[in-house]
Amino acid sequence: KSCVLMSGEIECVGLLYEGNGNNRQTHMTIQGMNSDLGMGLSGSITVWGAGRQDFLAWNGTEARAIGKNIAGEHGVGDFNNNKSPQNPNWQNTGGSALIPSAILVPGNTERNNNCIVEASTNKLFCMGDAAEDFYSDLSGISGNQASPVEMTHVGTTWKDFSMGNKSSCFIDASNEVYCYGSDQYERLGNGSGTSASSTPVKININKTFRKVAQGESHACAITNDI
Repeated sequence: KSCVLMSGEIECVGLLYEGNGNNRQTHMTIQGMNSDLGMGLSGSITVWGAGRQDFLAWNGTEARAIGKNIAGEHGVGDFNNNKSPQNPNWQNTGGSALIPSAILVPGNTERNNNCIVEASTNKLFCMGDAAEDFYSDLSGISGNQASPVEMTHVGTTWKDFSMGNKSSCFIDASNEVYCYGSDQYERLGNGSGTSASSTPVKININKTFRKVAQGESHACAITNDI
């Protein structure tokens, strides 16, 4: 599907979420109780993420999640696909309410993860399949995670982050790119092409960057030269 935010409402076309069953050739509004989808959120949606088979949204006070949740990627505490909106109680490491400044949802079907950026700290919290090299070198984390887990290896000073298929990249405070996870098709850019890395690997190019994006089996970045 494709979606766009317009005046607090989200307009989408295509297959909306796992279990919806209907493709939409014309737009469908995703907003409040009286919308086509009925996410159950009052007021305007301020933060949202639309993956291929699920949708997450935040209106400033509460969240909703709908669609594929096979690995716990909605952070609602279970592993059930949701045909009706669920109300996640996202919490940070200290047990306080996790207020998002962004919701990161991968667009490809191979990835069963979603992430939340905490507004007050810029910490990254993720839910879903920890076996997909997404949780990097986090001690004691394995299997499916149905609640947010802090990505301590990314830190708090990162400037951009992107999830691909079993690998991820981010730009640090020095405007350098780091990637981790699977190195199939040499997507980590470390010159190996065969070995996965459980810790972030610096892309050794004598340039600084401002934007990074991971695809199905590759990564691209925009330099500060432009």
